[in-house]
Amino acid sequence: MLFLFTACSRPELKPVSRPNGAVFSRQAWQRLVKFKSLKAEAILSWKAVAGDHGKYRVRLFLESPEKLKIQWLTPWGSVAGQLLIADQQFWLSDSRKHQTWHGQSTDIEKLLVERGEPFQIVATRFFKFWPLLFSSPEVDAENFSEDIYIDYLSVGSKDSLTLTKTVFLSAGEEMQIRLFEIKELNDEQIMPEAVEILSRSGQVGIKLRRYSLASTLASGTFIYSLKNFSFHEYL
Repeated sequence: MLFLFTACSRPELKPVSRPNGAVFSRQAWQRLVKFKSLKAEAILSWKAVAGDHGKYRVRLFLESPEKLKIQWLTPWGSVAGQLLIADQQFWLSDSRKHQTWHGQSTDIEKLLVERGEPFQIVATRFFKFWPLLFSSPEVDAENFSEDIYIDYLSVGSKDSLTLTKTVFLSAGEEMQIRLFEIKELNDEQIMPEAVEILSRSGQVGIKLRRYSLASTLASGTFIYSLKNFSFHEYL
C-alpha cells in the first residue's frame, strides 16, 4: 500500500562521506529521470521485523506530488484490493468483500492497524514517503520539509550502479532507500527499475516489470468510481 506524504521546503542538503569508501556523486544523482507521473506493473515484496513477509503483484499509479493509486492483484490478474489517495483523502477497497472505507489520508494507518493486516501496515509506513523513491537531491531540496535530512551516496560503475539515500526523520528514526537495476534512457537520463526501502519497521521492495513515464495519466485515474461496493466513512 502507499500513503501520502505532503512536504514543504527544506534547508540545503549536505552529503556526508561514509567510512566504507562510498562517495557522493552528484553527477549520477542529477541524471535520475524526472517525471510527473508513473504507471507500472510491479512485484512488491515486504518483511516485518516480527518475521511476517510476503510478495504481491501490483499496479502502481503515481502523480507528483500528492496523488497515488495501488491495486494489488490475484494470481489470475484480477484486482483483490485498491488504495486511492487524492486531495488528502483515501479510499481503501476490498474486492472480496465489496467494501470501501473512506476518510482523511492522515488516518489511513490507524484504520490498517485496526484491520490487523501486517502487509498493509508495513507497506503503508514505508510508502508514505513515496515521493522520495525516485527523486534527485535538487527535487528533494525543493519538496521536503526541514524535519528531514538526507545523505546521498552512489556506489559502482555504469553497469553496476547503486544509488542510496539515507533519510533521517525528525523523530530520530532512519530510513534507507536503495535504487538499483538502473536503466539508461535515450536522453542520457537513468531510471532505477528496482527499489528497496529499509528501516527498523522492516523492509519493502519494488521490482518494476512494465512502466510508463507519462506527462499525465488518463483522466479519472484518481477519481473513485467503483460500483456495487458498500461504503463506510472512517471518522
